[in-house]
Amino acid sequence: MYLHRTQVLIPTNTGITAPYSTKIDQKYVKDVFLDFEKLSGYSWAFIARPKYDANHNLITPCPIEFKPFSTVPTAKYKAIQGTPRLLSVNFTSDGQNVYTKIIEYGKTPAPVAPATIGVQQRIRGDSAAVALYGTRTLVETDTGLETNDLCARFAEYYLPHIKSPRVSGTVTLEGTPLACIGDLVTIKIPMISIDGETINSNYPVLRVHQEVSFDSLETTLTLGETVEKDSEDYLVEFARKNRLTLSNFIT
Repeated sequence: MYLHRTQVLIPTNTGITAPYSTKIDQKYVKDVFLDFEKLSGYSWAFIARPKYDANHNLITPCPIEFKPFSTVPTAKYKAIQGTPRLLSVNFTSDGQNVYTKIIEYGKTPAPVAPATIGVQQRIRGDSAAVALYGTRTLVETDTGLETNDLCARFAEYYLPHIKSPRVSGTVTLEGTPLACIGDLVTIKIPMISIDGETINSNYPVLRVHQEVSFDSLETTLTLGETVEKDSEDYLVEFARKNRLTLSNFIT
């Protein structure tokens, strides 16, 4: 589906500046959704859900639904080893971008600044993560952080997100039509161990695939934080969660 240059009205609590103006390089609807997800800190699901009139004709334009990811496990369904509804499961752990220490540099003051100001920086480490994965240091420079306090607060926010491998998985259940992107679902799979721990937690649902055959319906859920975020993504989250504006970063 192609986009014309237009404006989309966004609910005020998504973290996205409204009204949102489409960009020249956004050729497809999916390009807009990808930007929505990034700007919202990957905490909202943006869904184009077709609707039909009484004569089964597609209603246009197709409305966009905005749904925050749930923080409460759904009671609609679960995936538990040994129950007949669980058909298959696969989980993986990605430790490629694990860091146990972060050096966060902010804006370097001008040469005329007092010597006591120095370069804005903060170092944060996690001893438990170092014991597990060794010392892995990430050096970041974000010139919008103009104080040591902001550097420290961002480093403290950033490190917990990158000190452990990202766990993600897919689960296939007997037909579960109520499954929806943004659900938080309970998964208990004792036979699978990831990084020394069995799968026994709640995971966000990122994708839902319904497969219909002649005599069955199967639902496959994509779970976990499969979107690999970078420093900019976490800066957006940090600013949104702490109600920061440009005035906190720019003097």
